[in-house]
Amino acid sequence: MTIRPDLVSATDSFRRWHAEHQEALNRAGALESAVQKEDRSGLEEACRWVLDTLAAHDADETRELFPLLEALGAEALRDELEAGHQELKELAERLLAATGVDGGLVRSLVTLLRQHVDTEEQLLLPLLKGHRLDLDAFDEGYLVLEKQLLAPETW
Repeated sequence: MTIRPDLVSATDSFRRWHAEHQEALNRAGALESAVQKEDRSGLEEACRWVLDTLAAHDADETRELFPLLEALGAEALRDELEAGHQELKELAERLLAATGVDGGLVRSLVTLLRQHVDTEEQLLLPLLKGHRLDLDAFDEGYLVLEKQLLAPETW
């Protein structure tokens, strides 16, 4: 694999997104803890983090990742990720607007947050790294990943 010098910033973006994903998983744990303790302030802090981070994360993906998905013909995945961002935002806003701690709503947010992180970490980022970092297109593992992502119904 060769890393093109003009794409070093892409590698930096992947590292930043990975770090955000790790923190999102930590916040998911904090949300679960807030439900168990009926800790409204902990819930609010985690929801505000989700909203603040999600806004920047969504803007970055719209600018940097989604055009690549379109170029790969993966508009359905792009649409799914955009819808996930919107749903995460709506759930966090609903939790902030509610009084008390709504365990069902928190579980929905935590589940969606973990699913979204998993999709990006296990499928999206590896696929895009391959295209942006010039992986050999015939690498067997890469082809399997691409097929799972772009045409799972044919796998």
